[in-house]
Amino acid sequence: WVSLNSKGGLHLGFYFDPPLPARLPSFVAAVPSSVPIPSSTSPLPSEQQQQQQQQQQQQQQQQQQQLQQLTHQSSVIFVQTQLSPKIFLPIVSSDSETNIYVCAAGKPIDAVTFIAGQNSGACLNFIVKELFVDVRAIWVKIIGQAIGTNNGKKPKKIVKTSFNIVPEGVKLRLERGKHVFPFSFQIPPHCPSTFAYGSDGATYSLSVSADVVNLEDENFTKTVTVVNLNETPHGRVPRPVLQNVNKKSVTGKATSFSASMPKDFFLPLEDVELTVEAQNYGQKKIKRVNVQLLSKSNDSTATAIGPMKTLRFYNAIHPGQSGRSVVIYELPKTLHHTFSSPTTSAGLQYFLKVVLDIPSASDLEVQLPLSIVIPDPQVKPPVADEISHVSKVQPAQWTPHQVQMWLVHVVKLPQLAAATLAFDLKGSELVSLVSCTNPRGREACDILAQDKSLSDELYQRIDLLIHPREVKVQEVIKPQPQQLELFMINLGLGKYYSTLVEQEITWDVLPLLQDSDISALSKHWPIGPRVKFSHALKTMK
Repeated sequence: WVSLNSKGGLHLGFYFDPPLPARLPSFVAAVPSSVPIPSSTSPLPSEQQQQQQQQQQQQQQQQQQQLQQLTHQSSVIFVQTQLSPKIFLPIVSSDSETNIYVCAAGKPIDAVTFIAGQNSGACLNFIVKELFVDVRAIWVKIIGQAIGTNNGKKPKKIVKTSFNIVPEGVKLRLERGKHVFPFSFQIPPHCPSTFAYGSDGATYSLSVSADVVNLEDENFTKTVTVVNLNETPHGRVPRPVLQNVNKKSVTGKATSFSASMPKDFFLPLEDVELTVEAQNYGQKKIKRVNVQLLSKSNDSTATAIGPMKTLRFYNAIHPGQSGRSVVIYELPKTLHHTFSSPTTSAGLQYFLKVVLDIPSASDLEVQLPLSIVIPDPQVKPPVADEISHVSKVQPAQWTPHQVQMWLVHVVKLPQLAAATLAFDLKGSELVSLVSCTNPRGREACDILAQDKSLSDELYQRIDLLIHPREVKVQEVIKPQPQQLELFMINLGLGKYYSTLVEQEITWDVLPLLQDSDISALSKHWPIGPRVKFSHALKTMK
């Protein structure tokens, strides 16, 4: 991403996959010295270098071809995975227990939709409430199964992988706090979307098993939703559908009837635009068509979905004339998407039955095949403003998403959003940062902010959120320990409060400061804070 600051400078940043807080120095990977950095003055590659590049490309192509051959030969495809460095936050909320769970993008793993063929990031969170625990192994398994009428056999595995986060032969000691293990994985692009229809279906699951020394093992299993873009509008190419039929009348002339659709796939509750054309050789006007949706599964007969709807023409077709009219048919809301079973030849298909209502004669009928697709998960609906909703919920009950909303939109600290997202920080953990029962709250703020002034600002904001205080300006108040701190925060100078503490300046001493004292105190401050502080003291006096 690129952003423009108030001084006209450009800030260039990068998103990582899996997403990690870029401010943490442990995530900054050094560029290997063997990798050449291109420049505008670098010479053109020699013939030997070009030959080496061609040989490397040929080797890569051969490896890809071998991988594709192995993929077609094997019935089980192994998921590609990648681990990232562990991160740690010394924080434990009062309601947390020693447990393990997996999240992605600040949401539980079972509330996220993963796209087949794309890299997906996730974080394994291990919360330790004891002083420390020793872990022999943390196994992560990703399994995909195809369920079908396969003569009572076990479900067919279409995806399988497992990896251990802890190095073999090593006991990993985890101290009290929240440990996050980021990793990424990719569901193969050929895998079908998650679905269940009768005896057919495809399911995916992610499970974690932690072998803890001298304690009960921790286990976690959740279903994972996978969507293949080929089963969404994103992966389909619209193709028009046309069907026609002819019937000879008593006079020997053929009555023709055709119906067409501009495309062959639709979403549930979408309008189908039907174009109807007919040649009327009868003795009465043709005014309408009857439309009904049919489904067909497991090689059975077609089943009607809902009643037949009568759609009237805008202009009737008079006897001896031909006419063309457009009618709209609205699909039902609850429709299962079209599929082919991964284990058998069964599947689910849809047809639109269109009947031309001919008065005093037999009707003409056509059936238009169509597919029902899954909504594209990449197209996100507009999200309502949640700031007002956050203010109505107690901070200790905030979800990780609501913590993000508070940081970005309320206290204006978007720099911390990436860090809290990586740690999946919820409201109870945010509150525990300033709790007297958590002596390492300041250290946790430093880890999140990676900047002393920003860490102090975060700590003060959370403290004000949990313990709101009212500042009365024109009323003499007895000196309070927090009054001077509140005064600086309200001026937007909270990070300079430590300077006043170092100089032993209290709330009683503040009005007695002279211009020379103010100059000496704010000598190392920028001009803006210096002027703001001086003006506030004059107003107070």
